[in-house]
Amino acid sequence: MLADIEAGAIEAVLVWHVDRLYRRTTELEEFIAICQPRNVPTYTVQSGPLDLATPSGRMVARTLGSVSQYESEQKAERQRRANQQRAEAGRHFGTRRPFGFELDGVTPRPDEVEAIRSGCADVLAGKSLASIARGWNSRGLVTPQAGNPWTSTVLRRTLSTERLAGIKTYRGEVVRDSSGEPVEAAWPALVDLETWRSVQAVLSARAPSWPGASRQLLSGVARCGACDAPIHSGGARNGRRRYRCSQKGGHAYREAEPVDNYVGEVVIARLNRPDAIELISSADANDVSEVQRDIRALNVRRDAIAEGFADGSVSLSQFKAANARLSARMQELEAKVPTPGLPALAHLATARDPREVWGSLDIDVRRQVIDVLMVVRLVPVGTKERAYLDVEARIVNPETVQIAWRV
Repeated sequence: MLADIEAGAIEAVLVWHVDRLYRRTTELEEFIAICQPRNVPTYTVQSGPLDLATPSGRMVARTLGSVSQYESEQKAERQRRANQQRAEAGRHFGTRRPFGFELDGVTPRPDEVEAIRSGCADVLAGKSLASIARGWNSRGLVTPQAGNPWTSTVLRRTLSTERLAGIKTYRGEVVRDSSGEPVEAAWPALVDLETWRSVQAVLSARAPSWPGASRQLLSGVARCGACDAPIHSGGARNGRRRYRCSQKGGHAYREAEPVDNYVGEVVIARLNRPDAIELISSADANDVSEVQRDIRALNVRRDAIAEGFADGSVSLSQFKAANARLSARMQELEAKVPTPGLPALAHLATARDPREVWGSLDIDVRRQVIDVLMVVRLVPVGTKERAYLDVEARIVNPETVQIAWRV
């Protein structure tokens, strides 16, 4: 509208009330600056003409604008307080339906709940978000707001929301009661808290933490067979990815895809052996649960020390000394928790068809599994004839890809 007034396309402005024209004094000043020199009159149905040509008329307009701005700010403040009270009570509010629940935000939707639970299990088993999203789309599931097909980005955001574990958040923060404990949400948890936290750990481990983070299977995992330096991506030649020794003037240059395929086949062959179950970490479920209990107990002790420092019963030097001891112990305990690659290894070792499972895994999880199982060294070859048993078919010569099993 302002652009049309400036262009001379509008000769007069008619509104129901001034608060439909502007709600902030800055908006009014802009309106005055455009209308006054062009003698464009303003009329309101509720209050009559708005005289912007005289000082007294502009004073009235500014007064009405101040009142409108006050009322708008008061309304926003009341809404914020109401939302805060609802959040502190653990209630759902908002007009958007969260995935997994009906429009009321409290009643679970059985088909979506099942998808969320199976999706969390698939993440922990090492499946890629893209493959999980394809599975959801094939079942006819769509995003709750726009009704769009699922993508890995939207799926990651959905599985990362605290609401799935029955945790209420407000403005990105967990809502806590007066004692500092998370408030009980009005809706049921769709997955237990430990499962949700495990899923977050896996998703965080998969997310590239810097631009250009590796998306090649053996980059940073394999080593040079001549100097033992890490193997990195060597760019591409003739459209084919390559690996190279990371040392200056490095030794090993290999086409990546045939080597990736060979290492994958070695992993699959090992997992097809009858003793594959023995590859699983010796830390069984009871051991892991015990470590998790110890971590929770340690967190309680750390909170107690912090409270003691806050109320003055613990001195600063005592707080620092105790916190240092507990932090060291926490690092020891966290080191005992299996890495994200181990659940995938367990899934592979017990699968009917390891090849199918291996193909469904996210590349970051496959890298973790390889790193757990073996050390891969690429031997400098010099010629294609030495690199391959069959140059045309790109069948790798096993003597040029050395594998030392860790387990």
